[in-house]
Amino acid sequence: MASVLRVSSRNARFQQWEALLSNRAKRQRTGEFLVQGVRPITLAARYGWRFRALIYEAERPLSQWAQALLRDTPALRVSMAPALLAELGEKEEGSPELVAVVEMPGDGFDRIKVGHDFLGVAFDRPASPGNVGSIIRSADALGAHGVIVAGHAADIYDPRCLRASTGSLFALPVIRTPGPREVTAWVAAQRARGCCWPGTRAPG
Repeated sequence: MASVLRVSSRNARFQQWEALLSNRAKRQRTGEFLVQGVRPITLAARYGWRFRALIYEAERPLSQWAQALLRDTPALRVSMAPALLAELGEKEEGSPELVAVVEMPGDGFDRIKVGHDFLGVAFDRPASPGNVGSIIRSADALGAHGVIVAGHAADIYDPRCLRASTGSLFALPVIRTPGPREVTAWVAAQRARGCCWPGTRAPG
C-alpha cells in the first residue's frame, strides 16, 4: 500500500474535507466532493471516476471490499480517528468503513453519448437535492443516457443528492448547464446531425 496520511485532529486538511459536506462554493472551487456508502463508492470506481483520497478508520479491521479499493485505486490513503471519520460519514452511530474524496468531471455535453435510441432527462432549476437524486436514480433505472440540470439549481454533488441517487450519479452522465437555452441549442444540433429523438423524426 502507498504511504498513508494520518489525521487525528481537526487540522486544516480535515476542515477542508468537512467543508465539502455543506459548502457548495468550496466543492466547486476545489473540484471535489465526498462520497459515502459502499454502493456509491463501488460505482464511482467501476465507472472510472478519479479518486483523490480514500479515508478509512485508524486501527479498524477492514473488509475485503475496502482492502481491494485501497490496494487498486490510485488515491491518497488517509487513516483517520473514528470520531472524525464519523463526521465525514454523517453517521449518527459509529463511523463508515470508507469515505472517498472524488474529483468532479467536466460539464460538457460531450459526456452524453447520443444515438438513435437516445433517452435523456432535463430539469430546469430543480430546488431539492433529494428530489434531483431520486430522479437521477429513476433515469438510470429506465436506461436513460444522460441527465441535464439547467439553471441555478440544487447541486448534484450535494451529499443529499448523492444519497438519494444511491450511486446512479456515477453510472450515467449528469451535467450542469447555465440555463435551458443551452439545452435547446444542443438538442437542435443533435437533430441537425440526423439523430432521432423520442417523439421526433430526423430531418429529411
